[in-house]
Amino acid sequence: MLKQTFLTLSLAAISSLSYAQLSTDLAQKKLTRAAVEKVNKGHIDLNALLKNSSNDLIVEYHIDTNQKKSTQEIRKVYADEKLRIRNRFNHHKGSQVLRDFYSLPIIFHRISDRQVLVDLLNDPQVKAVYPNQKLYTLASNSNLS
Repeated sequence: MLKQTFLTLSLAAISSLSYAQLSTDLAQKKLTRAAVEKVNKGHIDLNALLKNSSNDLIVEYHIDTNQKKSTQEIRKVYADEKLRIRNRFNHHKGSQVLRDFYSLPIIFHRISDRQVLVDLLNDPQVKAVYPNQKLYTLASNSNLS
């Protein structure tokens, strides 16, 4: 009896883990039109973004600052707003901050859960989303000869 109960509980746990991740189709249906535009603005393939198990993204936030403020005051506004935004997504296990720039309204995120990705893209504070890729400079002409 004890073995049967343990087997039933372990199967239930395994099945719940496999269904814990939001499906790709359901995630796409939950995205708003504005979220899809944010993805397209960053030249990201939406299907690939939703199918990946983990995405490294550069997220630009819309933080309204009064232009009459000094640079120090604007940095403080950025820091306060980004802290509030980070606290909203940090309690999720599927979100990790890779890099945060103090004086810029951008944060580098690693998203490993589709529900967190959908929530992030649907967030009205998110202005744009870009892929976090290594970019290399290429010399257009060389004066080495």
